[in-house]
Amino acid sequence: MKTKVKFSKNAFVTLAASFAVAAVLALPGRAGAVNLTFDYGAQAVPSTLYWGPLALNHLASESFTDRILFSTSSPFTASFLDNYNNFANFASLTASLYSTSGPTLVHSATANTPVAPFAWTSSSPSSALGAGSYEVRLAGQMSTSISPSPAGESGGLVLAAIPEPETYAMMLAGLGLMGLVARRRKQKDAA
Repeated sequence: MKTKVKFSKNAFVTLAASFAVAAVLALPGRAGAVNLTFDYGAQAVPSTLYWGPLALNHLASESFTDRILFSTSSPFTASFLDNYNNFANFASLTASLYSTSGPTLVHSATANTPVAPFAWTSSSPSSALGAGSYEVRLAGQMSTSISPSPAGESGGLVLAAIPEPETYAMMLAGLGLMGLVARRRKQKDAA
């Protein structure tokens, strides 16, 4: 009989402790940030890496740093794009691209809120970046919770190919030939 009472008492304590932990985790603005990491693996260039809405699935007033890892075997330039319904969902939001060697910051952008949604204050492409491993960090603080859904907040990073030097040489040669043809026509018309 004593064993049965003792077992029931232990089960009750375990159940009560589980509910207490679940209640603390469900509180809005709980202490500590919830950080998410996604590994996209090897990426071809050109391509676009999309994230969200799961990457930005955080509670109101919660600070976060979400990470998206990827690697490329080709040089590229990078620029941030967004598909945010409303930057006002964020008290702050920055997107930064780091080379994992170091890590070294190579490109970043800040949300342009609330004046121009669907824009970053610095969305121009980065300088040329070499092949290697990279990490996008989305860092900020939420104003409101965002439910993960197809209409949720999302964005991306455009990886654009860098033309080879031979491409520039061919383009300049073509422009030179066009100039030569135009000059001959002008001389022929003048005669």
